[in-house]
Amino acid sequence: MPIYKSNSILSEISVFFKKDDSNSALFTLTDMLKGFNMSEKVLFGSRSKCNSKYSLLQVLELLIMFPCFMIKNPYNYCRSSLSGFFGCEKDVFYRFVNNEIYDWRKILYHFTIQIWNKVRVRSDHKHQTVCLMVDDTDFPKTGRRIENIGRVYSHLGHKAILGFKSLFLGITDGKSQFILDFAILGEKGRKNNFSMSDKELESRFTKDRDEASPVITRAKEYGESKIQLMITMIKRAIRKGIRFDYLLADSWFTCSEVIRFIRARHIKCHYLGMIKIGKKGVTRYGFEGKELTARALINLLEARGEARRSRKLGCQYITADVRFAGTDVR
Repeated sequence: MPIYKSNSILSEISVFFKKDDSNSALFTLTDMLKGFNMSEKVLFGSRSKCNSKYSLLQVLELLIMFPCFMIKNPYNYCRSSLSGFFGCEKDVFYRFVNNEIYDWRKILYHFTIQIWNKVRVRSDHKHQTVCLMVDDTDFPKTGRRIENIGRVYSHLGHKAILGFKSLFLGITDGKSQFILDFAILGEKGRKNNFSMSDKELESRFTKDRDEASPVITRAKEYGESKIQLMITMIKRAIRKGIRFDYLLADSWFTCSEVIRFIRARHIKCHYLGMIKIGKKGVTRYGFEGKELTARALINLLEARGEARRSRKLGCQYITADVRFAGTDVR
């Protein structure tokens, strides 16, 4: 088996695909990635060992190509067509992704910002509205011995499930969409035991880790509130030069703390979020000297005949300027 010391994985793969055939999408991806600024010192904080068969960058490039070859995980790599080019075993990838000194948040930002900068120079991007998006989703698991495993409430299944919650921060201009940041969270529950029994808590995997490693930062985030972590993510994106017109989120994230935070930013952005209506919509809004719930406000404006219909969206809407948490909102 040859040792790939100086060759780029992407260069090796792109040789087998032509720009004008049915694999043009894959060719475009590899061609774009080859133009990225990728340095082992910047991405990993260290360089590959001289006796390594594959460099850190080569392993990362292979992982990036997994979705293009329908590879779900390192275990399936050996059975894939990609393994015909590079015959490494699954342990190469597992050792790589399990290394706790690698800051995956920094690595993700390093790639996403370079892609976003390419999008920004696109001619039609200048006329597009840029939005940040925040959303959480279930991350179900089956193993009860996983580190920090617990039960979380699934709003999709309306029940508690074994696993985690994943919080994502994305960016879009209406045509392109990318993930900027992510976090893995747990829910402590009423008894602060993550809805696990004492026996289950004791059987969870534990490991002493370096306090300076990025894994410790992730572990601290695990117990934070989604609202606070969301604000931290947005601050980090702004510090990295990300600019946006709106922040989009669902009703779970719509609260006074988030709205005040967005309105206080110097980049002149706005918050666009859903609110709770009905039995759960108990929040009151100041309107014409009265404090009204969302449902009461809708009933009042409908009675006045202020409802309008959007042909483009195929729905009715009502616009109202109200006071919420000491801030003027629409």
